[in-house]
Amino acid sequence: MKIILVFFLTFFAASDLVASEWSQKANFAGQGRHRGVGISIGQKGYIGTGHHNGNGTNISYDDWWEFDPSTNSWTQKANVPTATYGSIAWGNSTKGYVGAGFVPGGVYHEFDPVTNTWSNTSSCPISATNLDCFMVGEKGYVLSTNGMAEYNPSNDMWTIKPPCPTNISTWSCAFETASSGFIKSNSNLYEYKPSNNSWALRANFPGLMTSGGTAFSVQGKGYIVCGYSGGLGNVTSEIWEFNPGSNTWMAMDDFPGTSRRFHVSFTIGNKGFVGTGTNGTNFNDFWQFSYDPLGAEEFMLTNTNVKVFPNPISDDFTFSIDAERNLNMKEYEIQIRSIDGKLIQKRKTSSVMTNFNRNGEKSGVYFYSIVKNDETMFTGKLIFK
Repeated sequence: MKIILVFFLTFFAASDLVASEWSQKANFAGQGRHRGVGISIGQKGYIGTGHHNGNGTNISYDDWWEFDPSTNSWTQKANVPTATYGSIAWGNSTKGYVGAGFVPGGVYHEFDPVTNTWSNTSSCPISATNLDCFMVGEKGYVLSTNGMAEYNPSNDMWTIKPPCPTNISTWSCAFETASSGFIKSNSNLYEYKPSNNSWALRANFPGLMTSGGTAFSVQGKGYIVCGYSGGLGNVTSEIWEFNPGSNTWMAMDDFPGTSRRFHVSFTIGNKGFVGTGTNGTNFNDFWQFSYDPLGAEEFMLTNTNVKVFPNPISDDFTFSIDAERNLNMKEYEIQIRSIDGKLIQKRKTSSVMTNFNRNGEKSGVYFYSIVKNDETMFTGKLIFK
C-alpha cells in the first residue's frame, strides 16, 4: 500500500482500501498502442485508432475491433475511415461515434455494428483533440476548453450547451451515470445534468493522477484508473471510486496490470473494461473489473428495501428501511445532499422508520445516501416541491 493513500484516506469517507475484483481477459487483438478510443455499443465493446511512437516514428491506426464478453473474443471490423489518435468517441445502445483528434476538420464518423459500416455525421461546431466526452441517454457531449456541444443522433444535429465552469485540461477523463456526465480536469470534478442543463462542482479528486487516466462507470459510480502524475514518466496504478450520491471518493485496490497512461475503457452491463495504453512500452493487455461495494449479498439494499414518502416533498417526509433481509444493519446514517454535493442534513438511526423535515430548503433535486460503517449502501433522489 502506498503511504500517500493512507494520508488521503484520513480525510475521506473510507477508512480502508475497498476490495475489487479484476480478471485478465483475452488480449486486445490489435497492435499495442496508446491514445486510442474504447466504447461500448449495447453488449459489445470496441477499441480502435491510436498510435505508437516509441522509436521516434509516429504510426497512427485506423483498425477497429469488437470484443464479445460472452465468448471473451475479439473480431476485427471495418476500419475507421481515417487513421488518427487523440480522438473523441462514445457509444449508445445501437451506434458508435468517433471523431476529432488529429484529423483535419474534426470529422465525426458513425459506426453501425449491424451492417459493419461507417458514415459521416454532421460537423461538430467545436474542435477537440486530446480532450474527452461523455454520453447521457442516447446523446453525446463533446468538450473543448470550456465549450460543450451535444450531439443528437436522432436528427444528426449538434447543439451548443452551457460552458463548463473551467477550461478542461488536455488528456482529461470522463464518465457518465444514467442522468449525468462527469469530467475530471486536474483535481476538479464537474457534473453536467442534461435534465436542467447545468453544471455543478463536485468533490475534488484526491488521487495522484493529474492527466492521462481513463474512467468508466459501474452501478452508478465512477472509477478513475491509472494515468500519470505531473510528468509522463511518473505513471500510477491508483484506482479511485466516486460516489455521486454522497459526493465522496474512495481509494480502491491498485490496478493489477502494469501502471500506464493513455489507455482506454468502457462499460458493458455491470462490468468495466480497461486496456491498451503505454508507459514507454505500448500494451495490448485487457482487463475486466467487477465490484460489490458491500462485499456480501445480505448487506445489499435495493429499491424494494428503501422507500421515501411522500416524494416529491412539501415539508415532512419519512425514510422506511425494510430490515428483514438486512439483520446486520443495526445503526446506520441517512445523509441528504444538495445537487452541488453540500451536506444539508444527516441522522444516525437504528429504526426502520426515520422522519425528516425539509427545513426550508429551496425547491429542486436533492440526493440521499444510506451509509453504514462509512460505506454507501444505497443512494436515491429527493424532489423538494
